[in-house]
Amino acid sequence: MDASINVSANVNKELYLATGFTFAYFTGLMMFHPILPLYIIDIGASKFELGILMAMFPGITILTRLPFGFIADRIGKWITLLISLFMQLTAFFLYSIAPSPIYLYPITIIYALSFASFGPVSIAMALDSAPVSKRGLAMGRYYTSIGSSMILGPLLTGFLALTFHYKQILFFATFLPMLCIIIFLTIYLRNKIEINTKKNLPPMMRNFFPLSSLFKIFKSRNIFFICYAQITYFVATGFFGTLFPIYAKETLWFTTTTISILFAIRGLPNALVRIPIGTLSDKIGRQAPLIFGYSLAFFALFSIPFISNIIIIAILMAIYGVAWGIRTAPTAAFMGDNVKSTDINLASALIWLTSDIGLASGSFIGGSFATIMEIPTILKISSFSVFSAILVLLFIKEN
Repeated sequence: MDASINVSANVNKELYLATGFTFAYFTGLMMFHPILPLYIIDIGASKFELGILMAMFPGITILTRLPFGFIADRIGKWITLLISLFMQLTAFFLYSIAPSPIYLYPITIIYALSFASFGPVSIAMALDSAPVSKRGLAMGRYYTSIGSSMILGPLLTGFLALTFHYKQILFFATFLPMLCIIIFLTIYLRNKIEINTKKNLPPMMRNFFPLSSLFKIFKSRNIFFICYAQITYFVATGFFGTLFPIYAKETLWFTTTTISILFAIRGLPNALVRIPIGTLSDKIGRQAPLIFGYSLAFFALFSIPFISNIIIIAILMAIYGVAWGIRTAPTAAFMGDNVKSTDINLASALIWLTSDIGLASGSFIGGSFATIMEIPTILKISSFSVFSAILVLLFIKEN
């Protein structure tokens, strides 16, 4: 009895630590997002280079997530998270001192490696901690930490932008991974957690990502459809994240602070709906919330390029945030529902991998198209990728 209580306590401690680190990590990432396109253009890059650099981040992660799975299997999940935090710290610092666009390429590679190593390990810990009947709730809580970072990160950027320039803001962002590293090392030195042992790895982390399991998973129509929906959603998100800040700055004449606040407005409802929608999906199924979320996303993304009024854009950004939050937890839970327990880690990596593929594609194509087309036109067209996902989701079947 005492042993089971201790195991439960250790799992909860591990989950709370991972969630806290995830919140801090993504807060830094979300400080970065609203100003990254503006910073790249400001440092002297063309819109075509903007597309390349924005696509590099998810593109590198596509290539390195699976290798980092093997690395995590060998050295342990906590060491992997620590390395990720060190790389994020290094990338933020180098961004803050980069003198020209050419330096952004190796720096982006460092940050992409950080992101590739961080995501799958943290989500796998959250998935593995919950029984099947509570998986939607667990994913809602995990993703709420990310959703909360989507509020705090842009708000911090907006506040700092009132006084500081892009490079100075990026330097301030280094304090987030630095704080996590200090906390991690403090706990480690006090022997509160074990970090470099096989027993500290979830059983699913061993024999990570055999190709046979990957092919077997993709034989499932449900998995194929949900992966397609993920990709198309993040294609549109890649277009939007790359081009909207430029459009808002150059055409609508919004300030950096205003743009950051709009991203924070997107983040607020995103965070608030994740736990309740995760719980609701445990009761009513995953399909209805997914279709509703994707429908709201299509409406918001298609409508924003038509509008110049800041109030209406803010409302549409909030709707976009609601849509993002509604689809997030049910997507992860649906993936978990349709694989064996031994393949949950692979399913969690597919969640990240499909988003990376979509973001890389959308960012690169968006930057390329911006050299020959008006940005509002590009954003309107890109929103129809989400519409195609709605049609596909009509054909998934609940288990």
